[in-house]
Amino acid sequence: MLLKNCGRFDLLNKLHQCLGEWDKAVQVAKDHDRVRLRTTQHLRAKYLEKAGDVDGALKLYKEADTHRIHAPRLLADDPIKLKAYVDKANDP
Repeated sequence: MLLKNCGRFDLLNKLHQCLGEWDKAVQVAKDHDRVRLRTTQHLRAKYLEKAGDVDGALKLYKEADTHRIHAPRLLADDPIKLKAYVDKANDP
């Protein structure tokens, strides 16, 4: 692929994101574009959130280290689940 041969892994990552190929986008970020790894994980979490996969979104927000803001927002309607999440997180 042209982007790979040119070393434009940032654009390759973005291309996979636009095509909905999130596994490939994360793999490109892990292997060649570490600077954008957390951003890619965060964007994938937002995608899963819009698709209704709250558990998957929470996991990826955690990996992207943006869970402190987004977990309470996602679980605001279910305080019992939010408390369980906070207790399990071991995050001061």
